[in-house]
Amino acid sequence: MEVSAAQVLQAGAALLAYAALCWYYLVRPRGGALPQRGAVLVGYASQGGEAERIARWQAGILASQGPVAVQPLNQIDDRRLQGASLALFVVSTYGEGEPPDNALRFARRWTRGANGRDLSHLHFAVLALGDSNYRHFCGFGLALERGLREHGGRAMFDAVMVDRLQDTQLAAWRQQLLACGVGEGAVAPVPAPPAGGAWDGRLVERRVLNAGSPGAPVFHLRLACPASGPVDWQAGDIAVLSIPDPVGRGAVVTREYSIASLPGDGTLDLVVRQVRKDDGALGIGSGWLTAGLALGQAVTVNVRGNPAFHAPPAERPMILIGNGSGIAGLRAHLRHRECLGARRNWLVFGERTRRHDRLFDAELGAWRDGGHLERLDRVFSRDGGAQRYVQDLLRDRLEPLRAWLDAGAAIYVCGSARGMAPAIHRLLLDLLGEAGLEALTLEGRYRRDVY
Repeated sequence: MEVSAAQVLQAGAALLAYAALCWYYLVRPRGGALPQRGAVLVGYASQGGEAERIARWQAGILASQGPVAVQPLNQIDDRRLQGASLALFVVSTYGEGEPPDNALRFARRWTRGANGRDLSHLHFAVLALGDSNYRHFCGFGLALERGLREHGGRAMFDAVMVDRLQDTQLAAWRQQLLACGVGEGAVAPVPAPPAGGAWDGRLVERRVLNAGSPGAPVFHLRLACPASGPVDWQAGDIAVLSIPDPVGRGAVVTREYSIASLPGDGTLDLVVRQVRKDDGALGIGSGWLTAGLALGQAVTVNVRGNPAFHAPPAERPMILIGNGSGIAGLRAHLRHRECLGARRNWLVFGERTRRHDRLFDAELGAWRDGGHLERLDRVFSRDGGAQRYVQDLLRDRLEPLRAWLDAGAAIYVCGSARGMAPAIHRLLLDLLGEAGLEALTLEGRYRRDVY
C-alpha cells in the first residue's frame, strides 16, 4: 500500500496533537491555570531549621521571576493569605504528626475543618518534610494540604513527601513546580546546609555512665576541640558527626547528637546510648562511637545551630525535663545557667534504676547542694513495684509546677519522642488547656528537643 505525503503530514499532525494533549494533562496544575500573580508567598514550619533553609532557598530561586515573601506560618495572617494568589508551603512534622511550634496558630486556624473562610483564589503546593521511622510520616504536611483544600484552596499537585531530606524527592518537588510554570531553569539540587566550619574532634575520654544497668549502656564521650581556629556553639545546639559507612564503600553517613557541654569546657561532650539491633549487631552511629572509635582517633564534626532549643533569658526560671540520653542537652543548659549565675533551675529526670542509672550523679548532687539546682527530682522506672516515669513524678508535683509557671518559668524537654515527650505534652495540656499551652509555646517558654 502506498502512503501519500499528505497522509504522512496528517498522521504527524495528529501525533503531535496527541502528545501535546498528554503533556497538558500530565503537567498542568490540578487546581486550574495559574492566575496572574503578585508576590509569591512562601511559608515554612520548622522545628530544627531545615524547612526554613529550604524555603529560603526556594524563595531565592523564585526571586528572579518577581517579588517573594518568606514567613513562618504563625506570621501569615488572614489578610496576607487572602491577598495571595500563589503560595508554597515547606513544612516539617514534629513528633507524632504535630505542627512545629512556629506553626501552631496557623494549624489551629486552617487544619481543623472548614471555618467559613474561602481560599478558592489561592493556588498552592506543599512540600512535606518528615521521617518515615515515625508512625505519622509527614503528618502535619498532609493535614495542612487537606485543610487548605477544605477551605477551597487549589492544590497544583499532591503534597510531595520527603523522607529525611532525600535528594530525589526534593528534586521531584522542583520538577513539579517547573512543570506548573513556577520557577525556571534546570532542576537544581537543594544545597547542603552551611557547614559552619567542619573540624576534627579527637576522642580523649569515653566512659560508661550506667555500668550494671538492665538497659543498654550509656556512654559519656569527650571530643577535644582543635587548638587553632574558632569552634563555637550554644547550649541546645546539635553535633553532626560523619560516621564511616559500615559497608566499607568509602562513603560516610551522618548522625546527630545533642551537645552536652559548652565551648569553654574545651571539649565537645556527647551522651550516647549504645543501640543493638534484633540480630545483635550494633547501630551504625552508636556502635562506632562507643566501640569502634579508638581513643586519640578523630571524628569529623559539624555543629548545627538549633535556635528552637536555645537558652531562655538568665532571669527566667527554668524547668528542665528529660530521660535517658536526653540528659545531654539539659546538662549543657545547666552549665550555661551556672556561668550566668542563674539559680532558679529545676531538673526532672528519669532513668531505669537508682542503683545503676544515676547519670552525672556527682555533678547534679554538687549543683543541688550548692543551690544551682533549686529542685532535683529523679524517678527510676525499674526499681520494683508499679513502673513510674517522668510524667508520673511531675503529675505529683503539679502545685510547684504551676507556681513556677506563674513565676514565668520556661519548660525545656529533651529525650524520647515516643514515650516521655508526648506524655509531658498531654500533662501540660491537662494543666493549662490548649489555649494556655499554645500561649506558653508562642512566648518561647515551652521548647522541645526530642528524637
